[in-house]
Amino acid sequence: MLKGLLLGVLAGALAAAGAYRAFAWRRVAEIPAPVTEPTSSGAKRTSEPADLTALRDENDALRAELAAQGKESA
Repeated sequence: MLKGLLLGVLAGALAAAGAYRAFAWRRVAEIPAPVTEPTSSGAKRTSEPADLTALRDENDALRAELAAQGKESA
């Protein structure tokens, strides 16, 4: 009886491992390739919408203003 129990546990573990590997392999195939960003911070994409470009410009201006205020308080 103990022999059958051990064989059942082993068979269950092997079945679970096989199912996990099949599921994990399928999930890897669904993940899209990562998109690489431009290396230089000043590089702009040519296909950006106008509102996104305006927000990026405003962000750059606010960062410059914060940097100037940080230099004044230091």
